Amino acid sequence: CGEPAEKYVKKGFAEALPKPGKIGVQVKILPSDIHLPDDIIVRDEEEVKKIIIEEAKHEEEKKEKTREEKLEEILKKNAKDAAKAIYNSDLTAEDINILIEKEKKGKNRKTVLDALKRKRP
Repeated sequence: CGEPAEKYVKKGFAEALPKPGKIGVQVKILPSDIHLPDDIIVRDEEEVKKIIIEEAKHEEEKKEKTREEKLEEILKKNAKDAAKAIYNSDLTAEDINILIEKEKKGKNRKTVLDALKRKRP
């Protein structure tokens, strides 16, 4: 039934002719080193904790990258568009401070500061 049975199962067939009649024997063997798609791996608690921590770190890194990308996009906008982006996004006070620091370090216009001075769009 299905691809694993066709791909991995070894089959054999033999016939015998005793007096009472013909006898056929069919044998199917699944080697022990084959991992089926529905195999369940039982892990101990410590291993599961390590996996969860690694996945959480990976997700946090993804969030950091997208957060950095958002901040860079805001820095490229003019004051009016930056104001809209700041007020319509979920930026924290820390994010806004990062934007201001990046403006001070770079030779960008004071886009973020101008945007923050404007009234909410």
